[in-house]
Order: sequence, then structure tokens, then C-alpha cells
Amino acid sequence: MSPSGSLPAPGVADRADAVAKGRSASTTALGPGAPSGTSNHHCTHPPRADELAPAAAVAHYRRRNDVPREHRVHPRFNDDEWAKIVSAAKHCKLTPGGITAAAALAYARADRRASTAVEQQQLEELMRSNTALATVGTPLNDLAHLLNSGSTPHRRHAQWLLDRVISAVNRADRAVVSMTRMPAAGTSDRTASREIAQFHRQRLPEPRENRSHPCFSDDEWADVTAAAGAMKIRPGAYAAATTLAAASTADPRVAIADTHRQLEELMESNRQLAAFGNNLNQLLVHLHPHAPLHDQAHRTLRHVQDVLDHVDATATELAWG
Repeated sequence: MSPSGSLPAPGVADRADAVAKGRSASTTALGPGAPSGTSNHHCTHPPRADELAPAAAVAHYRRRNDVPREHRVHPRFNDDEWAKIVSAAKHCKLTPGGITAAAALAYARADRRASTAVEQQQLEELMRSNTALATVGTPLNDLAHLLNSGSTPHRRHAQWLLDRVISAVNRADRAVVSMTRMPAAGTSDRTASREIAQFHRQRLPEPRENRSHPCFSDDEWADVTAAAGAMKIRPGAYAAATTLAAASTADPRVAIADTHRQLEELMESNRQLAAFGNNLNQLLVHLHPHAPLHDQAHRTLRHVQDVLDHVDATATELAWG
């Protein structure tokens, strides 16, 4: 520990590189059909589970290797449906083919997941908690900048701000930890099937001149064809109905969410918490070691480190099962 009592900032020495790589990886393909200009990061040797940071977890989970995706369907959509799908794909940073593949797989695998409703609620809360982190992160950065410039902050305002930081970090911690407490897999989820059937029945026999071209691996294709067969419709019709179901939700990102989306949001938590650690460490450098504010900042920094460890553990569990 330094004379001022500061700790090495989480995210500076041991996490900064991983986080930087993670943010770059977050723009890579989420599935078949990601927009052009993205890149894939491959790991020749997967890291040990006890060393797995969120960025590495995503890289491991997304690792495509040489798995061929030779199975294709070519669902058709009318102009109104296509406009909705294109909008949803942009929201998810995917191409129309990418969101079609992601939606078909997410719905096809819904019955084997613990509960899609629970997963969606957990993901939504994690996204909200990350928004809360971002909201308090700006004034915390301003406070660090103020101290770095040689100015003295108002003590009560600084204490109030650190209380807000703790509150936001606690919320993120609850959201992160809840993702490791899923109900037992195999819980029946009939909502997805009813939703797909509804969109399939509602489609009118009219010209559909817009196509997407999702492709699937053997394992993915087996899941999609099994789900389509259970509903007694063709895989192409299943892909079309699931895509429309996802595009019609309030947040298509949540509708097509599976492990990769959860890991991405954990990466965002990791990035913001690492930035908190950096700013808090700067505060400790400038604050008097015996001042109450120094003690509060020190305790906050330790808590941030603990939550970063929870993020790592959750990412490891999700990525490695």
C-alpha cells in the first residue's frame, strides 16, 4: 500500500488491457450475419476458469473456430415486416440475417433454459444497473479531475457523491449475483411457443419480396428444426415468426438474449467498475490519509474490487457452464 493508503486501482494494472480488449470484442459478431467491419478474437488456448475475466469469457464463448454453418433458410417478409426487422437489427447491431438467426436460436432453445422470462428480467436489471453506474460515473470522474487540478472539493458534496457511488455499485452487485442463481434448467416455458404461433398465424398471404439469409451450424440447425417440427411448421416459417416476435418486443436485445448477450452486459459492468476504481484511486492520492473522506473513498474502492470479482465469477460460470 502506498503512503497515502491507496490501493492499486481495479481495472488499471490487472484489468485495463482485458477491458480494452473486451470493449473491442463487444463490437464483434454476435452470431451469423454481424455487420461488416467487425472482427473476431480467437483464443488458441482457452484460459483457466480461475483466470477468466469477462472479456476472455466472451472471447471463449464466441470462439467460432472452423465450425461450418452450412444450413440456410431464406424467410421472406413484406415491406412493413421488413422495416420492423431492419430497425430491430440496427438496435441489436446486427444485420437482418444476424437477427433472424439469433431470434430463431433464442426461441428454439427457450425450453431448455431455466426460464426465459427470468433471464430477461435479470438482463434488463443488469442493463438498468449499468445505466445507473454511467450516471454516477460522470460526476465521480469530475471529482477526480477537480482534485487532480489542485482544487479542493466541497466535503459534503463529495461524501454525498460517494454515497451515490456505493448505491450504484450495490445495485450492480445484486444484478450480477442474481445471474448465478437461476432456477433449475428444464422448466417449461410455453409463452415462447404461443408467441411464435401467434405471429405465424397472423401473417397474410401477400407478396413478400424482402429476404434474410441466416445460416446455422449442425447443432444450431438441429435445435431450429426440432422446434419448428414441434410446431408443425417449416424451419423457414419458424425463423420468420421468431424474428417478427423478437422485433415486436420493447427491446429486441433482450428478446434474442442468450449467454453472449449476458456476457456483453457483464463486460460493460466490468468496464464501468474499473473506471470507478481508477477514479477512486486518484481521489486517495490527493486526500489526507486521516480525513473521513479518505476512509470513505478507501472503503468504496475495496467494495468496487469485490464487485469486480463477482463479475468475473459470474462471467466464468456463464461462459463455461
